[in-house]
Amino acid sequence: MKILKIELQNINSLKSNKPIEIDFREEAFSDTNLFAITGRTGAGKSTLLDAITIALYGKVPRLTAQEKLVDVVSRGAGNAFSAVTFENEGKEYRAYWSIRLTTKTGKALTTPKEEVQLSCGEEILESQKLTSYYNKIKEVVKLEYPQFLKSMLLAQGDFDAFLSANENTRGELLQKITGNDIYLKIGEKVGARISEEKKKLDELEQGINTEDLLSEEDLLKNQNRLKQIPEDQNVLKEKIQHIDKQLQVFKRQDEQKQKRIALENDEQKLEEKRLEILPIIGKLSKHQKAFPFSSLIDLSERHTKDKAEKTLLTAKKNKSIQTKKELQERLNTEFQEAQQKLKDAEVQAEEWQPKYKEISELEVQIKEKRTVVIALREKKDKLNSEHQKEANQLSENQKNEQSTLKKIEELEGFIKTHQSLEAVEKELPHWVNQIKNFEAEEDSFKATQNLLLDAEKKTKNTQTLVTEVEQKITALAAKRVLNQQEETSLKEKIGDQNSADLSQKNSKLTQQFQVLNTLETHAKDFQKHSAEIQLLTEKQTEKIAQIKQFEVDLNKARAEKENAKEHLEDKKKIYELKRQVLNYEDERKKLKVGEACFVCGSKEHPFVDHNEEKEAFSATELDKISAEIAEWEKKYDQFYKAENSLDKDLGIAQNDLKNQQNSVLEFEARINELRSYFTENTAFKIEELDRIQAEKTKISSELQQIKTRLDQLTELEKKLKSILDTKEQFQNEENKYLSEKGVAEQQLATSKAEFAHLNTQLKTLENKKQKIFQTLIENCQQYQIAFTTVNELSDLVKEKQNALSCYTEKKEKLRKKQEDIRNFHTEKQGIQKQIESIKKQLQEEEEKEQSTVKEGKKLASQRNSLLAKEITLENENRRINLQVTNVKATFEEKRTTSEKNKTEIENEKSALVVLEQELKKHTTDLEDVEKQLTQLLQESEFSAISEVKEHLLSIQQAEDFRSQKETFTEFETATKTKKKQLEEEEENLNALLEAIKEDKETLEESKKHHEETQDDLLTEKGKIEEQIRKDQELKKRNESLFKKIETQKTVHKKWLELRAVLGGSKDSFNKYVQHLTLKNLLQLANIHLEQMNDRYTLEINEIEFSTTTKGEITLKNYLNFSVIDHHQADTVRKVNTASGGEKFMISLSLALGLSDLSSKNVQIDSLFIDEGFGTLDDKSLDEVLTALDALQTQGKTIGVISHVGNLHDRITTQIQVIKEGNGVSRVEIKA
Repeated sequence: MKILKIELQNINSLKSNKPIEIDFREEAFSDTNLFAITGRTGAGKSTLLDAITIALYGKVPRLTAQEKLVDVVSRGAGNAFSAVTFENEGKEYRAYWSIRLTTKTGKALTTPKEEVQLSCGEEILESQKLTSYYNKIKEVVKLEYPQFLKSMLLAQGDFDAFLSANENTRGELLQKITGNDIYLKIGEKVGARISEEKKKLDELEQGINTEDLLSEEDLLKNQNRLKQIPEDQNVLKEKIQHIDKQLQVFKRQDEQKQKRIALENDEQKLEEKRLEILPIIGKLSKHQKAFPFSSLIDLSERHTKDKAEKTLLTAKKNKSIQTKKELQERLNTEFQEAQQKLKDAEVQAEEWQPKYKEISELEVQIKEKRTVVIALREKKDKLNSEHQKEANQLSENQKNEQSTLKKIEELEGFIKTHQSLEAVEKELPHWVNQIKNFEAEEDSFKATQNLLLDAEKKTKNTQTLVTEVEQKITALAAKRVLNQQEETSLKEKIGDQNSADLSQKNSKLTQQFQVLNTLETHAKDFQKHSAEIQLLTEKQTEKIAQIKQFEVDLNKARAEKENAKEHLEDKKKIYELKRQVLNYEDERKKLKVGEACFVCGSKEHPFVDHNEEKEAFSATELDKISAEIAEWEKKYDQFYKAENSLDKDLGIAQNDLKNQQNSVLEFEARINELRSYFTENTAFKIEELDRIQAEKTKISSELQQIKTRLDQLTELEKKLKSILDTKEQFQNEENKYLSEKGVAEQQLATSKAEFAHLNTQLKTLENKKQKIFQTLIENCQQYQIAFTTVNELSDLVKEKQNALSCYTEKKEKLRKKQEDIRNFHTEKQGIQKQIESIKKQLQEEEEKEQSTVKEGKKLASQRNSLLAKEITLENENRRINLQVTNVKATFEEKRTTSEKNKTEIENEKSALVVLEQELKKHTTDLEDVEKQLTQLLQESEFSAISEVKEHLLSIQQAEDFRSQKETFTEFETATKTKKKQLEEEEENLNALLEAIKEDKETLEESKKHHEETQDDLLTEKGKIEEQIRKDQELKKRNESLFKKIETQKTVHKKWLELRAVLGGSKDSFNKYVQHLTLKNLLQLANIHLEQMNDRYTLEINEIEFSTTTKGEITLKNYLNFSVIDHHQADTVRKVNTASGGEKFMISLSLALGLSDLSSKNVQIDSLFIDEGFGTLDDKSLDEVLTALDALQTQGKTIGVISHVGNLHDRITTQIQVIKEGNGVSRVEIKA
């Protein structure tokens, strides 16, 4: 990427009316790519670089987070812009940014308006949103904002701080400079992730629950109960359904009562409605008779109304025609008057035209003269302003000249006083090198002295160690004697007994005890099972007798049930026959002579009046039979329930008997197994429980005795073994102490030899120091410089360097001030000439103004003679034209009104003829309708038309009356139907109520009890299901948790392994990456450093690794590097021993290396270096400029910002930023 052009306006101090343009393709930059940006402090040199970052990234490095781009707009400016033209990958781009703070009228905007545009040739790549624009810039440039700053805008000061910092601070600075903080974040993230995954693992392990699981017995019990509950629910459901059917009958009875009440209300309403509807029916009858008259009456009324309207309109029309005739006569007179006025106005307008033309020409001439006078006065004001400005500048020039002369006098005095410094200047570098050599020897002396002290201390420590080891060997011999005595005592207590033999005997007796324990259990089980078999046998006898009795009772209940069933069927047959006979009697009463019988079809009915059996079949007898049937049904139901109950009891008893028999068989089988065990495994019989228990007690006592002795013996053997182990340990310790004594004695001899060598080396270094110190004293005595120590001399040299630098700077200032005096004289002469020229021009303009004013007054007098001064030409012309227009309008209005009135009179006459014809027709039609009404009235029952109108109803009334009549008829029919249906339903309901033997309250109480029982069953079922569900869920959850725990352990282990790979701590990896980054940076920096001065090379120091007790890897000396001086036999020097000029070259080479590192794969062809050249002497400055020349010959454009005067002289192409006052500067390009 290469910067081709910078454009800006109103950015910070660079405020201007026209845009400032710096085009690096112009002639001033054609011969060189190296230029300087110069100017006084605060002039705005860095603003040129700010313009680049604003246009490309919308940011300024110097702005804080709280400051915005609006803060870079020049004070008082309403807008600003910045644009950069650059080349990248063979294409030319232009990035443009602008901001507007005010409207066109100067009103401040609430929100400043920013605009951006990125173009490539004629193509606009982005010009909409700011975010899209900056993203497109990054895509084209291929550099993020921090990379751009490090690649193109080199701040040497960052690396200057880097060189003088300690290792920790240096790491932070390198991280800030290179932006490689991602590796520290990786270490921190890994540590945080390990804590997070460990927390998840702990939470999972805490979630395992085994306390709330059901036991196998409880689970089986719950499952059996769940199977039984549905059966209990079905029984309850059947009972509730039966009760619901009976309660439904009582509900129907209540409903029938309500229906009966409603029916009685409806019958009462029917009678009320009947009384209301009778008058309405009468009115409807009269209306139907009068209805034929309605159309003729409507027609007669309509014709009468139309005739009256037409008569009224005819009278109005005659009156209107007479009024319009009178108006016409008046309009004719007004029209003639308007015609005469129009002729007079047109004559006056024709006379005005020549006069208007003459006055117009005079006013144009007067206006031109006034314009000339105004222009002359403006020019005079401008010349007066320029005269005042030049006078002020002349005064300022004189003040500056006096001030500069005073400063020259001060500078000349200073230079004269310090002129002796020039003699010392050449010796200072030599003294500095000798001081550095002395300091290096001093460091070696101190290091050797420290080593000597360490060696002396080490010798004393070694001697102490030998003494301590000898004391340990003596103490260990005493402990061995005591240990041998305790060993002898323990062997006497143990004697010939052996814990292994006792253990074997104990095992054998324990086995016998376990066998007896099993025999005892089996014997007890035998006695228990024998008693249970006897008890079950007795129960079986009782159960068999109970079953026989159940069978007898069941057979009896079945016989009684069958007998009741036969009686019930007979009674039902008799009831049905008698009911049919009664039905026949009812139908026989309905038979008529000549009509067919519904049974036989015969039309003759001989027994209708003479049937002898009629009295036998009465309704009373039928009711009696019905009551008997109900009684037998009740008995049958009782017998049926008794049969079912006995059948159920019989089944239960048989099932119990079967279970008892099975239990007896199981107990007998178990007893046989027990007998078999005794026969096969022991001499005891199964009935000898007392004997077995006595033998068991005897063996238990022996076991207790053996256990007591075995515990004592085991404890003694343990103590003996411990003493034997201690004996072996004493021997090992003695060998160890003897070995340590030998090593310590050897180390003592080595330490003494090392002490002697270091003492000799220390004396040699002391001689070298004294030699260098003596040489320095001899050299400095020539220049009357006295000192007692090298540090004192070093301070004196620094003072001389600072004084010399100040002396050089003062000389340069004196030269500039003298040049300024010459410029002041030249400028003063130019200003005086300019003032004389302005005075001459002012006199000429005054004469022109007076002549022009005189000519204007003459023209004004001619104009006023033609038209009064207070009347303007346009107003007079407008008055005359308006007068003609108004007269014409009045004339046209009168003419149009007259013609319109004539037309209206003719139209009125035509309309009158039509009205008279319509009136005649309405009169004839009315007479015909009245004849028809008279004829119809004579044929009806009405005596007059008024009577007919009285009985006629409106269409809505007639419709309402008919609707009310129909509603009454429907209500009457519905009431009769309801009554018939209710009587039939009451008959059926009474039959059902007779079959129910319990009252409603009893049934509801029974139902409530059953429902409560059912709810309890549901609750119980829900609780059991919830327990089982929770148990299963808990088991599944625990299984799932175990799987998750294993998975989580794997994840946690993975992150632990990753931390181990990264060094075991959060910053080890980051430190190592910083070391590699610095190593890479030094390689790139050495390329540039070699071009500046091939004497030096930068080399990174070896990194030091160590491991903590926790297994974490720590790094030391990871950011230290040295300077190799090839002119002093490749001597390795510390960076902090370099001089100011050497440090600058190192810093600059590091900055250039960082540019190469940050730009990655992007070709950087423009560099801007900000300050840092002030510490260089002439030779070093030459070397740096040579290196920069080498860079610019590679095609790079290099801009240098500096205050160093020599640098300005050596770089001929300069962009000068010149202060003009009021915080404003201007830019000039000097080639």
